[in-house]
Amino acid sequence: MENQKTVLNPEESTLYLFKFSMRILALAYFLGALFFFFIPDGVNYILNFLPIFLKILQPLPEKNTDYFWLPLVGSLMLVLTYIAYQSSKDPQNKILLNVHILSKFISSAGYLFLFLSDKLIFGYLVGCILDFAICVYVFYLKTKIQKLNKS
Repeated sequence: MENQKTVLNPEESTLYLFKFSMRILALAYFLGALFFFFIPDGVNYILNFLPIFLKILQPLPEKNTDYFWLPLVGSLMLVLTYIAYQSSKDPQNKILLNVHILSKFISSAGYLFLFLSDKLIFGYLVGCILDFAICVYVFYLKTKIQKLNKS
């Protein structure tokens, strides 16, 4: 039996990358929603490791006793899960992509604002960088998909 290699053309490769990336983001958002909702103190523990260990910036407050916002965070993460998954099924849906990009841009801007205006808390910086990186990556994928539609 011969080993056959399947070579994707550039269009198929771009679509594969887009769909794969959106499904990975959907999974990450889903797991993030579960983690934030069911293990909220775990987020603090992870984000506080470096600032405490390396003595850089400030850690997040020790224990979060206000869980009022957790359902909102969980629901928004699940909405992002839905948006990313549906985008993987319909790459030409600009509305889903724009909402995804807008959501990540607003959250990264919010984290940057908190970092600069409140305290130099490491977790705010991580949130800003992570969400902005996702924003830029989804924007990049959107432009690649748009170029496919024009050609």
